[in-house]
Amino acid sequence: MSLTKSLDPFRMLMKYIIKQWKLLILFVFMIVVSSGASVLSPYVIMNIIDKGIITKDVQQLTFYVIILIALTIVGSVSDFITSYATRYFSNNLAKDLRSDLFKSIQSKSFSFFDRTRIGQLVSRMTSDVDEVRGFFDFNLRFLMSSILTFALALATMVMLNIELTLITLASLPVMLLVVFLFNKKISPIFVEIRNKVGQLTATLQESLSGYKLVKSMTTEEQEIKRFDNINRSLLTSNYQASKVRSIYLPFTGLIVSLVYALLIWYGGLLVINKKAMIGEVVAFATYMGMFIGPIRMLGFMYEGMKRALVDIKRLADIMETRIVVPEKPNAIELPSVKGKIEFKNVSFNYRDEPTLKDVSFVINPGEKVAVVGPIGSGKTTILNLIPRFYDVTSGSVLIDDVDVRDLKLSFLRQIVAIVPQETFLFPATIKENIAFGKKDASMEEIIAAAKAAQIHDTIEKFPKGYETLVGERGITLSGGQRQRIAIARALLVNPKIVLLDDSTSSVDIETESAIQKALDKLLEGRTAVIVTNRLSTVQKANKIILMNEGRVEAIGKFNELYEKNTLFTSLFVKQMEELVLSNKVV
Repeated sequence: MSLTKSLDPFRMLMKYIIKQWKLLILFVFMIVVSSGASVLSPYVIMNIIDKGIITKDVQQLTFYVIILIALTIVGSVSDFITSYATRYFSNNLAKDLRSDLFKSIQSKSFSFFDRTRIGQLVSRMTSDVDEVRGFFDFNLRFLMSSILTFALALATMVMLNIELTLITLASLPVMLLVVFLFNKKISPIFVEIRNKVGQLTATLQESLSGYKLVKSMTTEEQEIKRFDNINRSLLTSNYQASKVRSIYLPFTGLIVSLVYALLIWYGGLLVINKKAMIGEVVAFATYMGMFIGPIRMLGFMYEGMKRALVDIKRLADIMETRIVVPEKPNAIELPSVKGKIEFKNVSFNYRDEPTLKDVSFVINPGEKVAVVGPIGSGKTTILNLIPRFYDVTSGSVLIDDVDVRDLKLSFLRQIVAIVPQETFLFPATIKENIAFGKKDASMEEIIAAAKAAQIHDTIEKFPKGYETLVGERGITLSGGQRQRIAIARALLVNPKIVLLDDSTSSVDIETESAIQKALDKLLEGRTAVIVTNRLSTVQKANKIILMNEGRVEAIGKFNELYEKNTLFTSLFVKQMEELVLSNKVV
């Protein structure tokens, strides 16, 4: 099934524009006032020259100067209001865009993040939204003002002198041709620039997130080279864009200068032959600038609009991506949860590759079940299907005999807690990290969860205790400490089902033993599914599910599987030998 549908960026954008329709009306009205004042000013100057200065009429001179001052004040005030309203409008639009984009990203399923680079999403949230804001902040205001000024100036030019108007209009086809060629050349370059900015952001994010691996593998030079290659490629594209712009402005400037020279020459002839007044020619030259200026800037306005449309399309593609794990309109909540889990003929394809094949098993309420198997056998996939991080390709996953697809997602995620293999902690206090899933938790509840996860004593040794700030991604804590805080976080929400994805892999034997004792006590009455190949954890399980190549190889208790299944034996024989050598009783 396709994840996206055909989009109209204008349709998506109109939702945000209409939301501020009152401000938009004010914005348009002020542009009309500002453009009107601008167009009237040359006409008043014409009268100052022809009816005041040339005729030496002080009364007429004073009258028209007062009008010019009034027009200047009106124009300045309207420009201020327009500028402020535009910025207010554009910043609000950007705020709403970012908010909706973030909400949309938060609603996406795991498969979306599997195929989307985080750096690209950061680029969309920052530079792309800012580009759209910039379009409304300047380009749209300039475009609307230019169109109105262009129309009023042309009408006034025709009224003043048709011959001079025809001279000005003669340059129009040449200017439009230059604008067309400019945009034809600049548009594909801009698309390259936007894509390369996204790549640069993604590369930066990935390199910084994985800096420990980079340092440990001494691949700094490799990362610098990878970043520099994209950076140089971006520079090349920017050079190409600068080259096109550098040619465009001087060439259009040359055309404008030639038209001005021709206009002044012909206007001068009209004045000499007494067919026009000096003020009329001066006013006409000003109007010609108002007429040709917008055409000259049309290329840049179109470029800005093109950039904004590309960014809007990129934002729309994210926001309109269909949720692969949708919630049914009539989804339900269970009145009570016992914790029974059943996989019934479940198959699952990840990126069209089969990961689980016709998997069936039942976990009874309160059972602690270990899921074991070689790497890539589908163990973690089983965990991901229970809280519907993904949906099955065929078959069904049931909790208390109800298909998880029939349950409300918020309810399902509330009764199921997962401690992932890769523990993530926010750069906040330890207390805030433990209470992340239950913001209203009391300090007593937080401490009880920490004690259960065997991390309370460690926290108390920190100078600030539970108020200790955790570094980004939990960097200030050891792997075992991070795991225990993650376990405390899961236990605090008091779930009926707990999923542990090799959650003791980063702790030593002593710490693991402490965690196991806490889990034995706190998981009473709860169903626990534990993905692990740690012998001590597997031995304590009520039941073991052995996975192999996406299928259930066997189900049973430890001694039974160890004696009868060669695959199971191979997974634990080394650990068993180590126990024997250390004189520990199995």
